[in-house]
Amino acid sequence: MARALASRGEADVTGLPGAARALLARALLDRPELGLRAVLAVAADEEEAERLGRDLAFFLGGRERVARVPADPVLPYDDLSPDRGLEMERLAALCRLHLEGASVRAVVVSARALARKVIPRSAFDQGEILAAGVTVDREALARRLVELGYARVPLVEDPGTFAVRGGIVDLWSPLDERPVRLELFGDEVESLRGFDVDSQRRSDAGAEAPAEVVICPAREALFTAEGKAAA
Repeated sequence: MARALASRGEADVTGLPGAARALLARALLDRPELGLRAVLAVAADEEEAERLGRDLAFFLGGRERVARVPADPVLPYDDLSPDRGLEMERLAALCRLHLEGASVRAVVVSARALARKVIPRSAFDQGEILAAGVTVDREALARRLVELGYARVPLVEDPGTFAVRGGIVDLWSPLDERPVRLELFGDEVESLRGFDVDSQRRSDAGAEAPAEVVICPAREALFTAEGKAAA
């Protein structure tokens, strides 16, 4: 198969059971003569894509090596709202591809997800990275988060939301597994700390504090001035 790919650029392989497909993908990525930076793995449906994603994560060395881009179960003109959780997963995967493309070895989609339009890559250029020592205007940051699709709420309990209380900004980026609390001293980010959504308390002092928080778009349809004009 490797010889066929090197000479003709394509090869047909059929009959691979279960996790053998993921093992084959790793074998191809391990062949430097093929020059493959990553593979696009397309499954028949979402259930099969989930299995393939888990298998690839096992053989490629972890979930951070695989970008899983899920599809919505509803059609564009169905009288139903898309699943917000799936939207967050898509945005997180696309943002990872934008920021960490070299470390992602496999992109896993279903046939339906492959045919679906996604937010343009240029939208991720509008994001920001905040870390301790960065100077930021609190109100300007709040306006920027709203432009990027974040909802301003009293308490942060879901991805894609933020809250401002005095010199504290709570933020949950789609990229993060849990929300982050930014403590400001004037216009400077003094510290970052993850916190629990149930108790709203910061993590224990012994827990590792995040080095930074990446603010990526939190909605696929951004209501910017350009977007409103286009609509």
